[in-house]
Amino acid sequence: MTYRAFVKQCARDFEKVQKKFIRDYRMGTHDRWFYEQDISTITFSRGDTERHFRYLSLGTYSHRSGTWMWSWRNPTTVEPNKWETLKIKRYGERKGFHRLREGQFLVREDEGLEFVAIAHKLLGGLGSYQVPAGNVTGYLLIKELLPGKPTVPELPNQDITCGKHGQQRTAIVCRHLMEGTLRGFEESIPTYRHMQFEDEEDDFTAWCDQCEQLRQRDGGWNDDNFLPENFAAVCEECYFMIKSRNIV
Repeated sequence: MTYRAFVKQCARDFEKVQKKFIRDYRMGTHDRWFYEQDISTITFSRGDTERHFRYLSLGTYSHRSGTWMWSWRNPTTVEPNKWETLKIKRYGERKGFHRLREGQFLVREDEGLEFVAIAHKLLGGLGSYQVPAGNVTGYLLIKELLPGKPTVPELPNQDITCGKHGQQRTAIVCRHLMEGTLRGFEESIPTYRHMQFEDEEDDFTAWCDQCEQLRQRDGGWNDDNFLPENFAAVCEECYFMIKSRNIV
């Protein structure tokens, strides 16, 4: 199937989904809305009635440059679940669809809605919503209705002082990642901003494709290949900025 045929199929299917979403939740009739990016929730209010949804930030369209940027590529996108959009990238890699596998590129403005339809096809959800912000429009995939008002989790202990971001949790990255872009990004565990670690040994540790080859050659990290001079401590925010620019 060609990319255009795939888009048409997704758009046709999503049109019915979006109409149902608008009808069931009376979208467009709310007085106000706000979202909590740290926990990926959006609230629509009408009078005393509030509806809370979990969303996935798919990407943004820049009216100034005429470009689309997927959330996984955008270092300013803070939603912790934005890495789910990498599933779209992997699909694009398998199918040879460059618009799904590239991080940023020139597009027509109406293609944002096509990307939403594709995301729904691959990731599911209830519908979509667009968030205008100056010269940029953000595209959200509404994933689910929440049973009640969401709560923002308490931030974990912060143990490093960053000159740019202040007090943060410590993260470790190889020096190749510090110095470059698109070098690959391997992690000890899947991560997102402000996550609560399930195990006391979990942490933010990442290395590039070159280091991964070394790790696999030696059958894992050991005292001979995990050398302190080859890694650096950074803050949690810097870690995710480095992650965004090095994912291939």
